[in-house]
This record gives sequence, C-alpha cells and structure tokens, in this order.
Amino acid sequence: MLGGAGVVHREDPKPTLDLAQLAGHAEGIIALTGCLASRSSQLLLEDRHDEAHGFIDALTQVFGPEDVYFEIQHNGLPQQEQVNAGIERIARATGGTLVATGDVHYLRQEDYEAHHALLCVQTGSCVVPQSQRTMFSTNAYYLASSEEMTQSFAATPGAVAATLEIAERCDVQLELGGQLIPRFLPEGEDERGYLRERVLRGLATRYG
Repeated sequence: MLGGAGVVHREDPKPTLDLAQLAGHAEGIIALTGCLASRSSQLLLEDRHDEAHGFIDALTQVFGPEDVYFEIQHNGLPQQEQVNAGIERIARATGGTLVATGDVHYLRQEDYEAHHALLCVQTGSCVVPQSQRTMFSTNAYYLASSEEMTQSFAATPGAVAATLEIAERCDVQLELGGQLIPRFLPEGEDERGYLRERVLRGLATRYG
C-alpha cells in the first residue's frame, strides 16, 4: 500500500518516486491520496483545486480507480479540515472512496510530551509549551482505538469501513528472524572492503 505523500515535488530533498516511475510498478499496489504533506493536500491548502483534482486523476490513471482511496483525517488542525473538504469534493465528483486514517507518530496519547522531547533532541531545539509548537501542535498523532476512530468519523462512517476493505485486500507475508536489509553491493564485492573503499574516497573528497 502506498501513501500519496510518497509522490512529492522534485525539489523536495527526500528520496521519492515520480508518477512515471510508479506506473511501471503499479500492479498490486493500493494508493492513498496522503496526509497533509502529500502533493494533493498541499495543492488544496494553496487553493489550487483544479491542480489537486488533476493530480488525483493522474494517480487514478496509474493505479486504477478501484485502487485509489481518498484519505481524510481528524487531528484538530484547521488545515486538515480544509483538505478534508477538498478531498471529499473530489471524491464525490469522481466516485472515489473515502478512507479514514490517522497519522501515527507515537503509540499512546500520553506519549505526546515524550515525543516532543525526542523531536527536540533530533532537531537541537528546546522543549516549549504546546501553544508554541509549530509541529504536532495537537495531541492527535497517537494510535487511536477502533471506538475513537468510529466516533471521530461518525459523519462519514463509510470511511471507517474502507479501512477494513483495504486490510482484507492486502496479502503480506513477512519473514521474521532473518536479515531483511537489501544488499546494495556490486556483484562480487566484499562488504567490509567496499565500505572501507567508500569511506576513503569520501575522506579524500572532503579533506583532500
């Protein structure tokens, strides 16, 4: 399953795939339009509704209408409600299926402050009161229970039911107890020697 946030602007520094690359590997993949960071959500926040609609149409062309779900969330942010309204309009216009999701960054609601402290360590910033936080300004990024999700999306019950529909369509087998990291070494290269060669090359580049 693919969240739409993985399809982003080329100038974004994070690793990403464009639609042309995805089109060659679309078989068997279910795509969601994504959270607030996704391409379609950002276009909706900029009031570029036609472009957002066009981008979702492009997703549908790549994956097929039955494999694209229109993602809505409830996290207490006005931007999210703006995006939800736009996504719902496009879903109605295209006959798309809404799906209720949660953007989970910590397990329990009481982990909110610990999560903020960890972010501060990561970014070299200081712990600040919730009212001063620009990221995760609401305590809504935990793993909500089924009851909480049903209550939160009471106005769109079909969106909650769609989560089960997606789960039942997925068939994933995970091999446990083994090495799951892919091997990126050139054929025939020794891991230790290859790492040493790359380190020495990097040292020469940086220090001469």
